[in-house]
Amino acid sequence: MTIGQLGIKHPSLAAMVDAIKSRISREALHQRFTESSVKYIQTCYRYVLKQKISQAVVIKTELLKRFNRVMIVDSSCWDVDPQLADILPGSGGGASAANCKLQVFYEYKRGELSFFEMTAGTRPDTNYTHQLPNHVQAKD
Repeated sequence: MTIGQLGIKHPSLAAMVDAIKSRISREALHQRFTESSVKYIQTCYRYVLKQKISQAVVIKTELLKRFNRVMIVDSSCWDVDPQLADILPGSGGGASAANCKLQVFYEYKRGELSFFEMTAGTRPDTNYTHQLPNHVQAKD
């Protein structure tokens, strides 16, 4: 996220080290990419996404008043650096070698995320249909 703000589309470890203007080696930065650091970045991403969503203008209409919640379920995907193909495989062939997918369940009336997951772009959206009943309540 932060490196992306610098305009580096697919940063290498060397580019990231240069971007943070710190005395750190590529190897030292690589060692910091741990499971807990990934969870931290995902938490930061959720926080930023929630902040952006909370700033969105809610459309007030009589039509929605009869519902307690209005759930929007969406997936988005984007190509990532081909070197990430082992972690985030893409469709290959004429499509991308590496692709990332974001699944989101968003409650429109309150501006809340009830589900958020990042996966490889090859994971079908239909894998999430079994989770929908767990997120739907009476009067939704």
